[in-house]
Amino acid sequence: VKSSGYGYVQPAVKLGRAPPAPVKVSKGGATSAVARHIIQQRQYPVDCEAPVNHQPRNALPGNKPAHNAAVLRLAFSSDASRLVTAGADRTARVMKLPLSKFQGEGTDLIAHNAAVTSVSWSHDGTL
Repeated sequence: VKSSGYGYVQPAVKLGRAPPAPVKVSKGGATSAVARHIIQQRQYPVDCEAPVNHQPRNALPGNKPAHNAAVLRLAFSSDASRLVTAGADRTARVMKLPLSKFQGEGTDLIAHNAAVTSVSWSHDGTL
């Protein structure tokens, strides 16, 4: 029987680098200092507010928004090299990552009849 993977914690992945090996977590909790640190870092702080600080290095050129209306969905490609967003402005955008390097370069998918409410990548990395 194949494991479901619940006994492992995946360390953070840096863009453009191969993902590190998962860290095994025993039933009694994390057994090593590395595993405890990873688990602690991966827990979402419950008492924090939504991120609202502007990050200029990740902004699109001229601080223009990705969409002219609300962003309804987004998805990262499996290799983390692209981001696709779905907007209430009836468009979808595929942008190369990191935004700080490519400045929003990518493809705009326009002329939808209504708001684009969902986007996803297939297992082979295509839309």
